[in-house]
Amino acid sequence: MTTGNWSALKMPACSLCAATWPRPARSTSATSGATCWSRHNGSSTTTPITRSPGWRVRWLMKRWATWRKPNRHAAVSGSSTTASVCNESSGCRPMRRPGNMNKENRIHQYQENYFSQYGFEAAMVKYRRKLVMERLATIRPKTVVEVGCGAELLYQHYAQAAGPVDRWIVVEPGHEFHQVAESSGLPNLVAIQGFFEDVTLQIKDHLRAPPELIIISSVLHEVAHPDKLIEAAKSLMDERSVLHVNVPNATSFHRLLARSMGLIGDVKALSERNHHLLQHRVYDRQSIRAELEAAGLQPVAEGGYFVKPFTHAQMALVAAQLGDDVLDGLYALGQERPDLASEIYIEARRAAWRCEPK
Repeated sequence: MTTGNWSALKMPACSLCAATWPRPARSTSATSGATCWSRHNGSSTTTPITRSPGWRVRWLMKRWATWRKPNRHAAVSGSSTTASVCNESSGCRPMRRPGNMNKENRIHQYQENYFSQYGFEAAMVKYRRKLVMERLATIRPKTVVEVGCGAELLYQHYAQAAGPVDRWIVVEPGHEFHQVAESSGLPNLVAIQGFFEDVTLQIKDHLRAPPELIIISSVLHEVAHPDKLIEAAKSLMDERSVLHVNVPNATSFHRLLARSMGLIGDVKALSERNHHLLQHRVYDRQSIRAELEAAGLQPVAEGGYFVKPFTHAQMALVAAQLGDDVLDGLYALGQERPDLASEIYIEARRAAWRCEPK
């Protein structure tokens, strides 16, 4: 096998390291004559390695730690946090975290990270869209403001199912996602590039009246200041407007399972995927309700969808074997058991003012 060839999926076990998966380089030990992966870090060096007693246990523990918890180190200094990702072949390289990025850089980084970890998210996008489509069919709005459109346009699916609305405004800060909306050619669609809380006046310019529905789908947990986003939405609403919010659920079955296995101590702890996608928090049903009530909004509907037994990475490995019928069943189960659902939603209106008797 030449250096860099990863086509061979099964290799004979090495008598020195017991490796059975391919590595970029191998050599023949001068002492044992056995095939050996030379450095176990992707190096092309072919110098054999000598081992001290107990090396196999230490090596396996190191690999297990890498598989279970990717090797990240964070150092906190004052109010700023820096982090690095350990790379066995090149050492540690800095990784930018939400706290030390401006909003524009953070959006650019998010788009790159989102596509690099799409995987099972494609299925979650499908079922998240299914949920919002069901809510749209119930509310039947004529004017919609959508905060963040992602790579697939919700309005495209809704227009095919129910016909065009009077006005659908997409507010998207990411250039690539904004281009998707702007070039769609959908009727009565307005695409505004910018951060929602910064462009409320532009939104009002495109509306004759307050929107009947504002959709904040899979966004609130990703912003540094969710209260500002909610206040911006509230500023566009009247007593007839509905705000729809959906977010990942802290009490999702897969998080409860991880806690029971001792992998996490708190179901609200940020996962490696949360960090990679620059996400700030994980809500449960109580905390998302409290977030809206603190802004003076009154919840009128809530629920959940899709019970996810395992992590995104694990679900990506088994989704094809499970098939659509099982995945559809998991979606329905999440609606029956929202506390265990992978994601939850809540809808709210402006709280009615009450005149207190003198």
